[in-house]
Amino acid sequence: MLDLKRLRFLREVAERGTISAAADALAYTPSAVSQQIAILEEELETPLLERQGRNVVLTPAGKVLVDHSHAVFDAVERATTAVSEASGEVAGRVVVGALQSVMATLLPETIRTMSIDHPRVDLHMTELGHVDATRELRLGALDVAVDQAYTHVTNRAHRGLTKHKVLEEPLYLVVPKDSGVKKLADAAEWPWVAASLESCDCGRAVRHISRAAGFEPDVRFETDDYGVTLELLNSINAVSILPALTLTRMPSTLRRIPIAGVRRRILALTRPAGDHRPAVGAFIEHLQRAASELLPIVTAA
Repeated sequence: MLDLKRLRFLREVAERGTISAAADALAYTPSAVSQQIAILEEELETPLLERQGRNVVLTPAGKVLVDHSHAVFDAVERATTAVSEASGEVAGRVVVGALQSVMATLLPETIRTMSIDHPRVDLHMTELGHVDATRELRLGALDVAVDQAYTHVTNRAHRGLTKHKVLEEPLYLVVPKDSGVKKLADAAEWPWVAASLESCDCGRAVRHISRAAGFEPDVRFETDDYGVTLELLNSINAVSILPALTLTRMPSTLRRIPIAGVRRRILALTRPAGDHRPAVGAFIEHLQRAASELLPIVTAA
């Protein structure tokens, strides 16, 4: 009989590339992870990992085992979800990873109402930042990933996950208040603040939208922190494209101009196997409620 803990350790090492990275994610020491995988190899009487430079890679037997592990962990999660549904109790630990703009605007109200309606749910939150949200969700480190998708940028990482729409918001060109900019094309010669192409979909969206308007944005300042972006726009003569949720505290020295035809979707992503867990469903419902209350306010400002 396979030990699920050891199987999970192997899968983490396979996904993260090194024993040290897996140990960090699992909150174990590297030696403990190595020891558990060594025991698994002894039980199966075959090597599962081999060194390749500083990294480790799966042997053919290890790859077969990891490939089958996804179905194993899905089955376990479906079973525990079914038990939770049968009990009808909304309780237990729910780990949520969310975008910075969601953490700042929607989560405070979500947490408040969840604590009133479902006090036995143990919520844990982490800001996604540069974390690969979908990988952490697939590996079980997160129960819900609150991620984004732009209407004109395909996010292939979301494939195979269950998507729950939280909101759909407009995008705005944000410019100095006293600038003569009236439409997107007028910002072609301005310096821009935007996320890098590698950091998130935000950076790709800014460039895609600008190119559709006929110019390549001159991105001189790269950051994926919306607060930093607003501070930079407030301090220097620069422009950016930002979603509505990020503008709840826009300085009065800035002005926003709607951009037609493009929007950002906020999605709550879950694994299909755990999609019906009552505590997860309750969190998503409260998040959607918070969004429905806030969005009319931020779009009307």
